[in-house]
Amino acid sequence: MTANDLPPPPDAAASGPDRPPPADAELKEYMRDFEADMAGLERRAERLRPLIDATCVRASSEDGAVTVTVTVTGALVGVALGESFRLLGERELAALIIDTYDRAVAEAARRRDG
Repeated sequence: MTANDLPPPPDAAASGPDRPPPADAELKEYMRDFEADMAGLERRAERLRPLIDATCVRASSEDGAVTVTVTVTGALVGVALGESFRLLGERELAALIIDTYDRAVAEAARRRDG
């Protein structure tokens, strides 16, 4: 038996290149549910924000090209690149990431050690 011998999936008969996707209402319901789920996650995340802020340090480059997040012990947990990173060469970007990381670690040490 090959894939050609199998019947099409149930939804395949209802849609195709000349037919609209099935159930626009289903998609709208899915999106409503998805947005509600995301709003719930956002509310939960906001309650955790003080804990995250207390245990992490963020540092950004002056131009906003790089933002680095470290724990209070200096462990790297995130690197985010802003739009202006595209204007930098590879070596410049690497140096900026390292410099921003070093500043985040120094701030984490200051917070940790008082």
